[in-house]
Amino acid sequence: MTSHQKWMPYSWWACEIASGMQRTPTTMKTIPRMRLSRGRPGVSERMRSPYRRGHRPAARPDEDAPKGCDTCGDLLPTRSLAITPRRIRRRGLTVPLQERSMTHIVHAPDDPLFELLVDAITDYSIYLLSPTGIIQSWNNGAKRIKGYEAAEIVGTSFRRFFTPEDRDADEPGRILRAVETSGRVETEGWRVRKDGTRFWANVIVSQVRRPTGELLGYAKITRDVTQQREIREALDRTVRTDALTGIANRTQFFESFGELIASATGRVAVAVIGLDRLKLVNDEHGHPIGDLLLRTRAADLVQALDDPRSVAARLGGDQFVCAIPFDTATELSAVLDRVGAAFSTPLPVGQDYVSTTASVGVAVHPDDATDVDHLLIDADLAMSRAKRTLTAGPQFFTAELDDAMRSRRYMAHELSSALARGQMRLVYQNQVRVSDGVVVGREALLRWDHPRLGSVSPGVFIPLAEATNDIIVIGDWVLTEACTQAAVWTDGLRVAVNVSPAQVARDTWVDELRRALEVSGLPPERLEIEVTESALLNQTPDTLRHLMDAQALGVSIALDDLGAGYSSLGTLLSFPFDKIKIDRALIARYPEDVRAPSALRAMLTLGHTLPAQVLVEGVETLDQLRLIEQQGFDEAQGYHLHRPQ
Repeated sequence: MTSHQKWMPYSWWACEIASGMQRTPTTMKTIPRMRLSRGRPGVSERMRSPYRRGHRPAARPDEDAPKGCDTCGDLLPTRSLAITPRRIRRRGLTVPLQERSMTHIVHAPDDPLFELLVDAITDYSIYLLSPTGIIQSWNNGAKRIKGYEAAEIVGTSFRRFFTPEDRDADEPGRILRAVETSGRVETEGWRVRKDGTRFWANVIVSQVRRPTGELLGYAKITRDVTQQREIREALDRTVRTDALTGIANRTQFFESFGELIASATGRVAVAVIGLDRLKLVNDEHGHPIGDLLLRTRAADLVQALDDPRSVAARLGGDQFVCAIPFDTATELSAVLDRVGAAFSTPLPVGQDYVSTTASVGVAVHPDDATDVDHLLIDADLAMSRAKRTLTAGPQFFTAELDDAMRSRRYMAHELSSALARGQMRLVYQNQVRVSDGVVVGREALLRWDHPRLGSVSPGVFIPLAEATNDIIVIGDWVLTEACTQAAVWTDGLRVAVNVSPAQVARDTWVDELRRALEVSGLPPERLEIEVTESALLNQTPDTLRHLMDAQALGVSIALDDLGAGYSSLGTLLSFPFDKIKIDRALIARYPEDVRAPSALRAMLTLGHTLPAQVLVEGVETLDQLRLIEQQGFDEAQGYHLHRPQ
């Protein structure tokens, strides 16, 4: 038998590295492929020079053709293994298949081929340990990774590769005990090179026994995976960190909150913080300033918490959240005050300042809920209440808010199908000319008649429809229905229709408006579109253009609810309105509030200066009607004049 036909003695762990195959019943049968053809020219030379590149007649199982390689594939001779269904035979040594996953057979000490095979592997540190952890062999991979020559390391303990902390914790001893018990151990951790630098190592330690069962020691394979670990950690940070602000995101908050609850000795408050009017900042100063504001507020929030146990995160958009451990209400109040102050600090932008506020909602563990999902829902409800009421200071979750949430969810569900069920209808309220009492138009008002809830107030379901985006479908129906009904009125009066900001902002809105007029046959001059001041306050760049396009069709545009809380001269000057409607809140103060006539007169003067027609809503009494007659208002509507029908 020639030398290259000898049984090749090597261990499975080296074969896996050299061939890329894993130990399975399938690959066990594949091993005979990995050999040099008998009598092939140059075989003996390549076996004598295993470090030469480009000689790889043995293909990996996942390769279609042999490729050049500097691994030890050149060392595998013809008939390198004899495979039987149950056993692997290596030069008279046998390893039962049931033991191969944890036990390896050491090569014959006088066979140079195995030594060449292991020494050719430079990406892995491969060496043999005695049962007590003394290094018995050393390959070139170990030299490259750890920096030691074989002469200075063989015969010493492998403990020197561990960090001082791991040596103090007896990590080397733990590994030896584990591999002695289980036969194989895989672990990762910091290891130390000769020059003192550290690297993150993936380590596999397996038993090496003689066929008789005698334990010779442990085969140890170490791979430097520092770079892979850094990549994993970078990806992990990306998954758990908000990209814009650099603080934790929702995923990290959930994980950190669980750890906080496990270690907290008292209660934990979850505060959801909504940064008010971020959209206005973006529209007025641009998104880069809006992003700067978010980053600044994130840093301010972390600083305001001033407690390593607390957790701060950005939920997305304009919302942040923090978890605050506390023992007393006074302690929690002090933290929330700092948070509120942090979000109210003006942000310098060039020579100007951006001023913002925050709405804060709070839920407490375990008083309100015991899991983070429900705590976030509760805190968000409280935050929404703070936004609606414009109340200074945080709002705490209450049972009443929970009831309101259930009612809101039910109503939202029913609202989504109200149109399809025929529960929506339009009523109309007359608009009269103040000077002579002649009816000059009618406003279309939406009503929802629910079989269980009864007649639902528009003040309740319209904001809900805007929040759920059902307002788009509902608003389109109202526009089409109002145009259709007004087209058959015999008196030829105009019809006023309210549209939502979400409708006007859409690129298709003008086309839908034109279509409603064409289908109904209503002349454009008989249609008046009413937009609220809030629609212009939160306008998109296209909002004014869409209104101008509608006005170009011949449709009148009215500014609704002027004085309802958002009044500004900039709003009035942003568009050439045909009409201004004064919110009912002003006339309702008369005659109790002696300042009401002056406020009304100022708005009338402003409207006529633009110029625009001025209508007063909510005229409920004869005294109120006489006041607006005296002051010279153009139009009025209200229950004193006509009830919707």
